[in-house]
Parts: sequence; structure tokens; C-alpha cells
Amino acid sequence: MGLGRPDPQAAEILDQLPAAGPRACHLITTLEPAFADRLGERSAGEWRILEQPVSGGAQGARSGRLTMLSAGPSTTADRDFLRSALAGELITFDSYGEPTRAKLLNNVTGAYHVLALAAMLRLARQHGIGPETLHRVLRHSSGASRMAGLVRQLDGALLAKDVALLQAEAGTLPVLCLEDFLADLAEVRGLLG
Repeated sequence: MGLGRPDPQAAEILDQLPAAGPRACHLITTLEPAFADRLGERSAGEWRILEQPVSGGAQGARSGRLTMLSAGPSTTADRDFLRSALAGELITFDSYGEPTRAKLLNNVTGAYHVLALAAMLRLARQHGIGPETLHRVLRHSSGASRMAGLVRQLDGALLAKDVALLQAEAGTLPVLCLEDFLADLAEVRGLLG
């Protein structure tokens, strides 16, 4: 499976930064953790390199309410701009690579929610409970997760990319198989119509 990694594009942009400064380069994408770890080595001249993956999807982007994870030498002006234009929540980290890993951990947690949802919808159907009915229960009760409400519009390929990136970083993930995740997401969508 191709991961569609943005690292070569990010490296090309960083390599072409003009010498004039002082400026900030905001990398608002999810990188491979090893590439993100080395961003400090790429700071050149007066450029400040900021690692800033986001979470919140298209709706968060349209509303300016993304969760932005940030590492690097940001200024008060940077943070004020981000909060006014993009970030509903701005979470700062001490070191490069930490925002990328936190983003991957967050999205893989979301994938686990999809896997649990798929398992419970299958079990509900086996016991005569309609998947739509249980889905409604799970969106409004103790089994609720944000992913249960987003599953119909979820970009499975992007989430699967992040699962694969974390698997590559960690070696293995507890009881999570990328192929099973994509199949379970398709089955959940089929069960919910």
C-alpha cells in the first residue's frame, strides 16, 4: 500500500527556502516521525521551522477550529495568528517529532474505535438488533466515541496511512491490522447504509 508520504515535498520546500529572514515555515502536514525528528537540523539562517500537523478534518478546517500540534520556535505572533485563523486548540510540544507521533497515536486510537464499532455492529446484528439502532445508542450513550459519529464521512485512506506510519514506527500495534481496519470500515458503512 502506498502511503502518499509528504516528506519529499516538505524536504524540497525546506531546501528551497530563500536566505532572507526572519520568517517562519509552518509544516502543516503529517510527516514520517524520523523526518520530523530532524527538522531542527534544517533550520537555516533566520528561518524558524515549525512542525504543525493538524486534526479536525474538513469541517475543522472550514470553521477554523482545527486542533494543531506544534513544535519548534514559535513566537507569540505565530500563536496568535494560528489561533485566529486555524486552530481552535493549539497544543505545543518540546521537541520535533512529538507532534507527528501524537497525531499518529490519536488517529490510530480513532482506528481502534472503528474496529470496536464494527465488532459491536456485527454482534448486534447476530442478536437481532439493527445496526442503525445500535449506532444511535452508541452515539448517545456510554459507548460513544467521536468516530462513531464521523464514520460515514471518514476518509479511510488517510486514517489507514497514519495507521501504517505508526506501525512502521512502532513495529507492531496491539491487535490492529491495516487490512482488517479498511475491511471493517467498509462493513460498518454497509451496515449503516
